[in-house]
Amino acid sequence: MAGTHQLLAGGFAPDGVPASFTFTDVTSQNLSTVVTSNSITVSDINISIPITVSGGSYSINGGGFTTSAGTVTKNDTVRAQVTTGTNASTAYSVTVTIGGVSDTFTATTKSVAQLQTDQLTGSVTYTSAAPVSTGGSWEPSNGYVPLYDNSITTFMGMGSAVATANHWIRFQLPSAKRCQSLKVRPYSVGVSLITEFHFDGSSNGSSWTTLASNTAGGYADNTDYLLNPNNSTSYLYYRLRVTLSSAAGYDFSLRELEMLGY
Repeated sequence: MAGTHQLLAGGFAPDGVPASFTFTDVTSQNLSTVVTSNSITVSDINISIPITVSGGSYSINGGGFTTSAGTVTKNDTVRAQVTTGTNASTAYSVTVTIGGVSDTFTATTKSVAQLQTDQLTGSVTYTSAAPVSTGGSWEPSNGYVPLYDNSITTFMGMGSAVATANHWIRFQLPSAKRCQSLKVRPYSVGVSLITEFHFDGSSNGSSWTTLASNTAGGYADNTDYLLNPNNSTSYLYYRLRVTLSSAAGYDFSLRELEMLGY
């Protein structure tokens, strides 16, 4: 008869539309990390129904995670999984669809903060070339460094007779942190301006890993430049090395330097 439904064994009509389900979003997640959701239970169905995923993977009943389509039945449990990327304060999502009903699990990465403070007494070192600056802003005796005082009128400069001197400034943080971005604002002393520099990380202050380099030059005075190091490690020490400037003199000369991370 038209309009009737085929009954399952026991006299029940097939029901393939599950109850709605919710994955609980999470925040403050690490970068480049696999994040797994809470478990949800499939309910209100009496037949096997399809499950698909987009943007990540899923697991049924504690099994392995997969990206392939599958099927679930009543009382199966499902978890979603997504991998965060390399950007801070960014939402990364995976959507699971079960029998036409969907929900999205979102993992938001941590926000970043300035890693160095205005006063890092005893934790800032530099090459042997004598630092000089304007306005009395460089005072090694109390650890004050004009590179992160939020003032573009102060600067730090180290000089030599050649433009290829390898000058650096090193920071020891209170605890190991993962640096995600580096912002520098060059200062031009006469015709001298940084041309080539490298950003390094270290766990012990002696063995260094280069995280980012810029050898293209083209810098301008009093302009911010941002680098995003390829860094997945928390380091206790960071340093900026200037290996080439446009002319001899103050070949390490910066107004501001800011490390951001967590």
